Amino acid sequence: VQAFNRALSARKIEDATALLAKGSVQYTLRAAHPGVTATAPTGITSDLKTHWNTIGPVVFSVTTVYSRVPKILDTRIDGDLATVWAQVASETVERNGKSRKDNFSEVYLMVRTGGAWQIGAIADNRGTDSLSVAPAERAASIDAALVSARPQAVAALLRYFRDLDQAEEAYQDACLRALK
Repeated sequence: VQAFNRALSARKIEDATALLAKGSVQYTLRAAHPGVTATAPTGITSDLKTHWNTIGPVVFSVTTVYSRVPKILDTRIDGDLATVWAQVASETVERNGKSRKDNFSEVYLMVRTGGAWQIGAIADNRGTDSLSVAPAERAASIDAALVSARPQAVAALLRYFRDLDQAEEAYQDACLRALK
């Protein structure tokens, strides 16, 4: 949990996502930023690696500082399963100098695989902040376009790569390049 948040604060998405278990889940109860869809099209869960590979570059591109410091409140371990409750102090400084500090709780479901602990799921009680990524209408239209294009694009990429994970990753990379 500490290493994951340190990697995000250092803007090292690859290091952060390397700590995630295969098939890990993000529980999104409400959007952290205005204009961002609050939930995945199929419900409140989404792939955790996809979540950070999508959100991270966007947040990093509009900020000079994105810091997350977790204070571990409680840890429970039972065999290869554990929960970690953390109080996260975050600071976000936009490129225009606007700063925001926030505190919220996160719960991590940890799984031991191959002798190492990995993050299997994350849920938080964070509220929506005012980070101005884009006007709400523009962000909503971009989100709608990417969501509607996804099935057909991923299907085409799946035929090419013959591997769903590679197809999903290629689609995410293309979306990120388009957003830049």
